[in-house]
Amino acid sequence: MSRVDESTAIYKIQEWYSSHCDGDWEHHSRISVKTLDNPGWSITIDLEDTVQESQKFEEIKINYDDETTWMVIKKVDNKLLGACGSNELEKMLSTIATWLEPAKYR
Repeated sequence: MSRVDESTAIYKIQEWYSSHCDGDWEHHSRISVKTLDNPGWSITIDLEDTVQESQKFEEIKINYDDETTWMVIKKVDNKLLGACGSNELEKMLSTIATWLEPAKYR
């Protein structure tokens, strides 16, 4: 079995999620990743009962030259919401993972 690359955004988000699973939290807190029809991606991360629930998040809004390269990430109440063009999923996940990640990864 190959070694997992711990530097990837997916790994860091997975670790953040797993670190909060306590038999209860995961039953009401969710992470969802979906496709958009424009085309693009969206992500919703429930921050309830996490350190990040009370942390400030400065909205990120990037518009590039075409419909596939754009990104918006913002915090609304206790949710982190992101959307991006079809070519920006890795960048969006990486930006989110950096904000979520514990100090041990920084």
